[in-house]
Amino acid sequence: MFLAIVMMCSLVTEGDCMKLTDTRGLHIDEDACMVRVEEMISDVRREYELKEVKFWHKCEETEGTQV
Repeated sequence: MFLAIVMMCSLVTEGDCMKLTDTRGLHIDEDACMVRVEEMISDVRREYELKEVKFWHKCEETEGTQV
């Protein structure tokens, strides 16, 4: 199982970063996790109209059961 995590950092203010963790739960494989990462980034960009930010992401492998 994989957990989608996105880190968003300002390109204007040094050290101004925010970690976003998927609240929908775990994903069955890394491909499904990457699809969710892309959705999360797209949603954040659309909701907050962010232009001067950089995104990093990872799909963290974890043990657990999807609920």
